[in-house]
Amino acid sequence: MVTASGVDGSAILDGFTVTGGVADGTAPDNRGGGLYSYGGSPTIRNCVFTCNYAGHNGGAMILSTGSDATLVNCTFHDNSAGNGGGALQVYQSEPSIVRTTFTNNAAIGNAGAVFIGEANAVVRDCVFTDNRADVDEDDDGHGGAISIWGECEPTITDCTFGTAGAGNTAYMGGALATTLSAAPSFTNCTFTGNSVPYRGGAVVALSPSGPTFVGCTFTGNGRDTESVGGGLYNEGATVTID
Repeated sequence: MVTASGVDGSAILDGFTVTGGVADGTAPDNRGGGLYSYGGSPTIRNCVFTCNYAGHNGGAMILSTGSDATLVNCTFHDNSAGNGGGALQVYQSEPSIVRTTFTNNAAIGNAGAVFIGEANAVVRDCVFTDNRADVDEDDDGHGGAISIWGECEPTITDCTFGTAGAGNTAYMGGALATTLSAAPSFTNCTFTGNSVPYRGGAVVALSPSGPTFVGCTFTGNGRDTESVGGGLYNEGATVTID
């Protein structure tokens, strides 16, 4: 495991592969299987995070409590978490995540790839494919790619959520779930081929969240015969679509 707590942007991780990390101890040692940052803001670029595991949140990485990191041109694939954020958890931080790919990450609970909690993250030009939050009704997984919760206003721009044949999946919100006062904005994003067995083939917006979608495209997001809301399911949220 790489530790980046307390560092600033001059701490650079460039061109490395982080693999096989395991964080399965007691809290906080059950978060961030590949990289753990508490109050650190490292620069991470051209790195691959693969086959890492955390027993709780952030299978590959956790950025917590003032970890305003910069991630550029990174790849997260085949990471997993026992609770949320199969690849990454962001909590009370303001990282910038740019031109990064998230593929085939999984969480037993919410957020197959990225779990954003009370964090004004900036996510731009990223691709999310084949990520999954648990689709079992007993686990009630939300957000196959991203789950956003708490009072925060993250911005997600020019991102791709699923492609034909490589969509994200969850019990609710195949690509995205918002809840607990989260007010994210999505601009020029595409949602394609995401699926659920219950609600919100691409997006589920839960009360009292307030997501905004500007110039976004929803295509071929599916559901089975028992579910509702192929593109977006609004459950008491304030949703703005422009």
